[in-house]
Amino acid sequence: MQHSTLEERKLHFFECMEQYKAKIVICGGTGCVANGALDIVAEFDRVIAEKGLKATVALQKEEADFMLTKSGCQGFCQMGPLVTLYPQGTFYVKVKVSDVERIVEETLLNGRIISDLLIHDDETNEPLEDTAHIPFYAKQERTTLRLCGLIDAQDIDEYIAHDGYKMARKAVLEMSDQEVCQEIKDSGLRGRGGGGFSTGLKWDLTRVQP
Repeated sequence: MQHSTLEERKLHFFECMEQYKAKIVICGGTGCVANGALDIVAEFDRVIAEKGLKATVALQKEEADFMLTKSGCQGFCQMGPLVTLYPQGTFYVKVKVSDVERIVEETLLNGRIISDLLIHDDETNEPLEDTAHIPFYAKQERTTLRLCGLIDAQDIDEYIAHDGYKMARKAVLEMSDQEVCQEIKDSGLRGRGGGGFSTGLKWDLTRVQP
């Protein structure tokens, strides 16, 4: 069996991605699924095929025109189902199955934005095309969840492509047990119980036990 390094798998992933005209990300969170997100995924696949083109799912990465994938919950459940088109980052809300034909024809094939599917500014009523300009997201500073809405959480190659396992490898191969515990202490990470006890201290107490 041939083994690849994390760097080799990362490079291979982005080489695969270069072939696609766009990446279509449908929110796969509970709220969006309850409102028809899975039907929207199926409709994208059908409409794209009807136009003589091909969509592939993230886990296959086969030769195709578009990548069609689901993300984890993006948090904006009241505006779902959510559809994001990359690389532009166009963010459509309250998408219905009946909107998919328009999205494929207008945006994916002709580069035109569909204004009525965008969030509009509360004060100016100006359309906001991506999450960077939407107050709900713009006011957030995401760390652990910074890739939410961008990657498929079930695709290990996409995770690796965004440096997944990089720090785990460092911890196992380059750091001592004491250094690992100190790193977690320094991070300020705490338990989610009422006491908010230091995770690094818990690990260190366990480490020194005979």
